[in-house]
Amino acid sequence: MAYKLTLNYREGVQLTGKTGRVSLKTDPFVIIRVNGLPEGQTASITRHVIESNSPPNDKDVVAWEIARVEDGVSEDWAGEYKTPGDALAALQKQIDKETSR
Repeated sequence: MAYKLTLNYREGVQLTGKTGRVSLKTDPFVIIRVNGLPEGQTASITRHVIESNSPPNDKDVVAWEIARVEDGVSEDWAGEYKTPGDALAALQKQIDKETSR
């Protein structure tokens, strides 16, 4: 079975714990949910600030990381991608490989 993963910005979480649509430019900490995973799996993509300016601004150096949960077991945050889309593409490749066996 082929799985088509998508980013769900509407169910993003901000540092304040507030849920709802997120802004990649203004929210300092963002977790984006991933839709379309195999049953029993969830995944999120988050922005990690590698190098911050004071005060934080749009010139901060950031990377995007992936965390997966499978059958209740969490993995550590992994990867260092330029955009959420790049992280999603890497996760899609991984899921395709795992489910093509």
